[in-house]
Amino acid sequence: MKNILNFKPFFKFLSRNKAYSAVTVFGLSVSIMFAVLVGINTVTELSFDNFHYNKERIYVFENEMSHQFPHKIKEYIIDKYPEIEDITGIRTSGGIITLKDEKIRTDMTFTDTSFFNIFSYELIEGDVENLKKRKNNIIISESFAKKIAFNEPATGKELEFENETLTVVAVVKNFKNSTI
Repeated sequence: MKNILNFKPFFKFLSRNKAYSAVTVFGLSVSIMFAVLVGINTVTELSFDNFHYNKERIYVFENEMSHQFPHKIKEYIIDKYPEIEDITGIRTSGGIITLKDEKIRTDMTFTDTSFFNIFSYELIEGDVENLKKRKNNIIISESFAKKIAFNEPATGKELEFENETLTVVAVVKNFKNSTI
């Protein structure tokens, strides 16, 4: 038992065999790094979209470049595959929004009204039903609402985007760990 816990011979061996020691330490550190990275990746993948009501019934259909989905294919897929309940198209883009002569550069996600039938994002202000009443109604994120409303209610504010007037009808809570 005394010889097992004696580290002096072990360190003596390592000091005599420097190349062996360097390769061993390097290999051990690389293997620990990969174990940590696999663990982090697994936890991250399992936590994505974990807050949705029907999370086990939501699937992402995408190509190699992005998860953007052409809106025109929606009816065709629903007719061809009756087990699919609903589809929403998503397109992301950057752009400039104008609010009272102030230009704000922002990232945007465009989708149709069935988006909130599928995903259960929490609304802070407004109502999803108002989104369906007019074509130019929009829902904005909590962080963008703070940018444009300065702690006032953001619903009812009008924004300009590509020469169209958009009316804010709801504010969605900022979300983390989402595929969108």
